[in-house]
Amino acid sequence: SSPPPYSPLNRPSSLSMSPSRPAPAVHFAAAPQPATSSSSTLAASLLADIELKIKRLRSIQNIKDAIKQVENGEVQAIREEIGPKYGRDTNPQWKNIKNVVNRREKLYTVFEEDFDKDMQAFLKYFSKPVPKTGQKRKVQETESEDQILCSFSQVTQELIPAMEKAVKAEREKEDYKEDGVFSEVLWNDKWSGKNRFEIWEILKASAGTN
Repeated sequence: SSPPPYSPLNRPSSLSMSPSRPAPAVHFAAAPQPATSSSSTLAASLLADIELKIKRLRSIQNIKDAIKQVENGEVQAIREEIGPKYGRDTNPQWKNIKNVVNRREKLYTVFEEDFDKDMQAFLKYFSKPVPKTGQKRKVQETESEDQILCSFSQVTQELIPAMEKAVKAEREKEDYKEDGVFSEVLWNDKWSGKNRFEIWEILKASAGTN
C-alpha cells in the first residue's frame, strides 16, 4: 500500500514526549556575585592592625611601661607604618597619635642621655611623696610605701619642658661665653658629671624655688 500523504499532523517531532519520560530539567545560570577585592580586604586588615597598636600605645600611662614600649619597638612601629616618610602621604591617623609617639621618644631620650638607662635612678627621680589620705593604698611595682610615681603626662608635659627651659636659660648666660660665643668647655668646668635634671635641681635651689 502507498504511504499516507504528508501532513503536518503526522510529522515526527523531536519534541514529542512519552508520557512516562520526565521533562528535562531546565538549569538557569546563577546570578553573578560581586567579587571580593583582595586589596580591600588587605587594607581593612592593615587598618584594624594599626588601630589595635594605637589603642595599646595610648593605654600605657606609666613611665616605666612607656620606656618599655620604645625598647620593644612598639613606638617605632607606629612611626614607620603611619608617620611622615619620604615618598608617601602621611596617614590621616598620624595627627591623632603623633604627640603620643613624640612624647614617648622624648621620655626615652631623657632615660638614655640623662639617666644612662638606669631605671632605678630614673624612677626614683620621677617619684613624689604619697598624698596623706589616711587610707592604706595598694603599692605598685614601681613604687614604695611613701613614694608614688609621677604620671606620664606630668613628666612629659610639665617636668621635662620646665627642665629644658631652665637649662636653656642658664646656657645663654654670659658666664659660659668666650668671645661672645657659647663655650662647652666653660659649661663643663662648672657642670661636668651632672645631668640636666641635677643641674635643674641646683638652679631651683639657688633660686629658692621648688
